[in-house]
Amino acid sequence: MKGERLTSEEPAATRAVTTPAPGPPGDGDGRSAFAVPRWASDVGRWSGVIVLVAVVIVLLFFIVAATKVLVLAALFAVLFGGTFLPVVDWLSKHHVKRGLAAMLVAVFLVLLAIGLGLIIVYSVVKQVPTIDAKLNAA
Repeated sequence: MKGERLTSEEPAATRAVTTPAPGPPGDGDGRSAFAVPRWASDVGRWSGVIVLVAVVIVLLFFIVAATKVLVLAALFAVLFGGTFLPVVDWLSKHHVKRGLAAMLVAVFLVLLAIGLGLIIVYSVVKQVPTIDAKLNAA
C-alpha cells in the first residue's frame, strides 16, 4: 500500500463497490422503521403455500369421498361389461342384435341377483326357529 494510489481514472468495473453496512431500519437505507424483516416475509409466504397445499389435499379427499358411490358404480359397470362381453358377442354371432343381446344379459344378471337374494332369505327364514330357541336358552 505505500506505492499504491487510487485514481478516479480507473474504469468503473475495477472500482470496489461499497455497500452501506446493514443497520437498524429507518437510518437512511430507504426502509421504514416499521418494515417487516425479509426472513419474516419469507416465512409468511412459505406458510401460505403450505396451508394452500393442505387445503387442496383436504378438498381432494372430500371430492373423492363424495363421488365414491359414483366411482364404485362405474367400476362395477366396467367390470361386468368386460366380463359379459363374450356372451354378448356370442349372441350377436347367432343373429341376435347387439343391443338386444346386451339387454338380455343385463336382465339375466338382474334375475340371477334376485334369485340369489331369495335363496339367502329362504335359508335365513328357515333357520329362525333354531335361532329363536338358542336365544331363549341363553
